[in-house]
Amino acid sequence: MRLLESRHLLKALSLTAAALVLTVPFAPAFGQEGETPAAETQRPFVKGTLTGDNVNVRHGAGTQYPIYYKAPMGAEVKVVGREGQWLEVEFPARGFSWISAEYLSKVDEETGIVTGSEVNVRSGPGFQFDELYRVQANHKFNIVATDITGDWYRVAPMPDATAWIAADYVRLAGPVPGTAPAAPEPEPAPSEPTPAAPEAPAEDEGTPPPPGYYESKMTEAEEALKAQVEKEDPAEWDLEQVREMLTVVEAEADDAMLRVKARGMLAQLKGYESVKERAIEIGRVDEELSQRLSELEKQRQQKSGMAERATAAYLATGRLEKFYIEGLAGATHKLVDEDGSISYLLRSEVMELSPHQGKTCGVKGEITSAPGVKVQIIDVTNVAVLSGES
Repeated sequence: MRLLESRHLLKALSLTAAALVLTVPFAPAFGQEGETPAAETQRPFVKGTLTGDNVNVRHGAGTQYPIYYKAPMGAEVKVVGREGQWLEVEFPARGFSWISAEYLSKVDEETGIVTGSEVNVRSGPGFQFDELYRVQANHKFNIVATDITGDWYRVAPMPDATAWIAADYVRLAGPVPGTAPAAPEPEPAPSEPTPAAPEAPAEDEGTPPPPGYYESKMTEAEEALKAQVEKEDPAEWDLEQVREMLTVVEAEADDAMLRVKARGMLAQLKGYESVKERAIEIGRVDEELSQRLSELEKQRQQKSGMAERATAAYLATGRLEKFYIEGLAGATHKLVDEDGSISYLLRSEVMELSPHQGKTCGVKGEITSAPGVKVQIIDVTNVAVLSGES
């Protein structure tokens, strides 16, 4: 029964975890429409445009700092400072700013107040995501979204929250505030044109997928994952098809944000696979224990059957003891039950009963009675010891 209860508890936990990946708004971008913007900063800035795809947006000016987010090519940023080859940018209004509902009390549908001290604001709806910054009690947040379980709120970032991007991947519209304009790079000297190599024949890439194909694939993957995690036993989850669909979207989709979303779901899919592996292990232990209990029950039944058969093979069984009243119908010994009462008196003309005193025995013979003796008498013809001294 305890194993069954633990399995249901595991299922409840795994379904709660499953709700996160299916409903969290995932396509973060800098300053997209439809989101509540972060509070306006007073710092001067210059606009920049990302020239690479999946550019790392980091916690600090260096590759040793954790990555908040991978920004797509063409995303616009507000650059407020520079440190060497790193640019400091305003934190994206639609960035990963999540806080546990345990530490945020809602004032209304759009506002919440922090109820704990040194509360972490994280890059995703879960304690496994990186810490962005910490806030004190009574800090007010603008609530942007809520995950399906209600355990996490996505909030507008702090007004002074910033992130860092390598300068090589940003095209600036002007000088960074507080720095001198960069000197123009000298134009390269003209060189003789190099004869172009003959072009290889183009390979047939096949017919491109129709519009909306990868969006449909993503929706199909989400629905397939939802159908799997709704199964009562996580050991029965089949996640391979979901992984294959997400892998196709992550590798081939033209939409950068769709690729980012697929990449995030692939990362969280590992959590579901861990839950499945744990459920399989628990099921295996459960099965082994059930088999062991079944074997023990069979052994008990076998021993019980053997005892019953052993008892049935004799006229009577009990502890054989000396009978000290001489001359009473010629009885020399008695059979005593487990409660100490005398079940039979014993006498024998064919064998000596004394060697079996103090032992549980089975006796064969013929039952007789004597005048004035209430207990029946067995004329013993054979004795077998069933157990040692008691």
